[in-house]
Parts: sequence; C-alpha cells; structure tokens
Amino acid sequence: MSGLGPEPCFTSTSPAWRASTDPDTHRDQDGDTAAAVLGRAIEHFAALGLKAPEAVMSDNAFAYRRSNAFRDLLASHGVADIGC
Repeated sequence: MSGLGPEPCFTSTSPAWRASTDPDTHRDQDGDTAAAVLGRAIEHFAALGLKAPEAVMSDNAFAYRRSNAFRDLLASHGVADIGC
C-alpha cells in the first residue's frame, strides 16, 4: 500500500470449503487486474484440490462488466458471472 489513500483490495472465498485467498492489494481496479486476481484464485483453489468455481459474484463494477480479459478467463474455465 502506498499510504496515500485507499487502494483496491481483492479477495476470493469458497464458502463451501471455508477457504479463501489472502487479500490482494493493487493500485488499480481495471479488468486486467481483476482477471489476474481471479486467475490466481483459481490456481490457489486448484492447489487445494478444488475445481474451478461454477460462478463468480462480483459487485458488477466496470472492470468485471466490460473486461475482455475477465470475460475470457471466466469462459476458459466454464465459470458463470452472476454479478450482484
């Protein structure tokens, strides 16, 4: 964190398995960052023996709705985006 104000923080949780990723802090909230965070979360859960999620619920921010990188990552893993 820069200490100059709020920075976006991403975390991913699997309620069924009570597992989560460590908070991931970034300077931006763009689609490429959102896709990278989700990709790392999928890898993290895979390392725990869990399959890719069936769906992802986001806050419906621009980074999720308009990002080709985020949409492509979801599609490559067969994950639905249910927004909120």
